Amino acid sequence: MLLEPDGTVTVERHPLVVDDRPVRLAIDSEVTRSDDPFSCHKTTYRRHYDDARRRHPDADDVVLVNEHGHAIECTIANLAYRIGGAWFVPPLDDGGLAGIGRSMALHAGRVTERSIVATHLARCEELAVINDLRGWRTAVIGR
Repeated sequence: MLLEPDGTVTVERHPLVVDDRPVRLAIDSEVTRSDDPFSCHKTTYRRHYDDARRRHPDADDVVLVNEHGHAIECTIANLAYRIGGAWFVPPLDDGGLAGIGRSMALHAGRVTERSIVATHLARCEELAVINDLRGWRTAVIGR
């Protein structure tokens, strides 16, 4: 659903392809600022997401990294990671979107917020991506 400045609302629909295989993640090589309003708010301006996917054409999704080296989110999903048996998501202060699936997982107590250096993701016990439409999916770095 899109809301135009003049108040016009349009609805777009696209086929949803769901795949049971783990989502192959790449870690982006460019910084996405944590205070970038286009990262913190869902808009139709998605150039930084599109650019990240172009830089990593062999990945299913790309982990965005802020100016502190922290993982923010992926280009089409929120990121979750398991450390010490507990699941975490990056805090919104790191620069990502408050996705509906992420918010629901926080509210249910399935995850808590904790920053992580993006290069430490490979050391996590498990990775997942959370997308409002596709749900919770297992993820891996590379491969």
